[in-house]
Amino acid sequence: MKFKGVCFFASVPNAEAPHYIVIASGADLNGEKLLIPISSIKFSDHSKYFFKGKPCKYYDDACTFDIGDIRTDSGRDIIVKPSFARYE
Repeated sequence: MKFKGVCFFASVPNAEAPHYIVIASGADLNGEKLLIPISSIKFSDHSKYFFKGKPCKYYDDACTFDIGDIRTDSGRDIIVKPSFARYE
């Protein structure tokens, strides 16, 4: 499914490892928008969690993104490694 939104880098929670933030809605009656921070899945050889059969650190599997799931208007991949919506 194609969906048009706005995606930008944010220096939260750590300016040395910025995350993508996606604005996924228009403004509501209060002028607020739905913002979704996206974080990459961190793989680890000795973990009890798995993503597609590979051990990794914990991630929220309610909403994951694979390579190419989010692209620019010109078709360049924004998501270049498995990632998840960081709802926490």
